Amino acid sequence: MSQLQLFPITQVEQKGRTLEEAFRAFHEANPHILENLLHLARIARDAGCRRMGIKAIFEELRWNYNILTGVPQGEFKLNNNYSSYYARLLVKTDPSLEGLFELRSLKAGARKRIIVETCKER
Repeated sequence: MSQLQLFPITQVEQKGRTLEEAFRAFHEANPHILENLLHLARIARDAGCRRMGIKAIFEELRWNYNILTGVPQGEFKLNNNYSSYYARLLVKTDPSLEGLFELRSLKAGARKRIIVETCKER
C-alpha cells in the first residue's frame, strides 16, 4: 500500500464564503488531503471495519503530520467542519467505501437543513 502524501497544507480564506464554498476551495488547494483520507479509509475497510467515524481518520492524519513531518502540534490545519464533506467525497471517489461512514443531512445556516451533493459536476 502506498504511503501518505504529507505535503504542506494551503489554507484558504473562509470569510464571505459558505462552509461548502470554503470546503471546495480548500479541497482544490489541497488535493493530497483527499488522497491521504482515501488511503486511511481503505486501510480501515481492508482491515474489516464496517463502520468508521470520519473524525477518527482526520485525527489519524493529524497524528501522522505531527509525528512524520515535525510540524508543531496545532499547526496542521484540517478543519473539522469539512469532515462531513470529505466523508461524502470519499464515498463518491471510491464507491467501495459506501456504508463505512454515516452520512447525515448537512446543516446550512442556523435555521434550515438541506442535503448537499458535495463536489457535484459543474
